Amino acid sequence: MQLQNEVERKLSGRMALGSRAFLWLTVVAAAGVLAILAYTQRWFTPTLAMYFYADTASGLSRGMAVKLAGFNVGSLEKVSLQGELRIRGRVVMDRQFRESVGKDARIRLFKDGLLGTYPLMLIPGIGDPGPVDDGDTLNFEREPDYGTLAIGLLER
Repeated sequence: MQLQNEVERKLSGRMALGSRAFLWLTVVAAAGVLAILAYTQRWFTPTLAMYFYADTASGLSRGMAVKLAGFNVGSLEKVSLQGELRIRGRVVMDRQFRESVGKDARIRLFKDGLLGTYPLMLIPGIGDPGPVDDGDTLNFEREPDYGTLAIGLLER
C-alpha cells in the first residue's frame, strides 16, 4: 500500500509538471502567432490617412493596393457613401513615404497591365507645397478603361 501511494505521488507530480509545461508552451505559441499576425497586418507600422472623393465606387474595393512609383505604400482602408451619391475613400499609407507625396498629389485608379488588377496610384504634383499631412484630401481621377475608349471611338 505504501509503495502504491509513493508511485501515485510521483506520477501526479510529474503529470502536474507536464501539464504546466504544456500550458506555458501553449501560451508562448499563442503569443508567437499573435506577434506574426500583428506583423503581417502592420499593427505597429506608423501610418498616415488621406482621403479622396469619387463619383462612383466602381473599381474601388477595401484593401486594394496603393502604389507610389510601382511600390506598394499602403491600401484603401474604407469606401463609404457620403451625402448624395458622393463616394469617400480613406487611404492609409506608411508614414515613411510621407516626404515623397506632396499636398498637390493625385490618386488615380488605373489598370495594371492588360489583364491585371486595378490598384490606386499616387501621382506626385508638379509644385512643392510640402509633404502631405494626416487627414488631407487628394484629388481622384480614373484612367479610362478599354470599354470606355471603345465606346468613345464608336460614337465618333
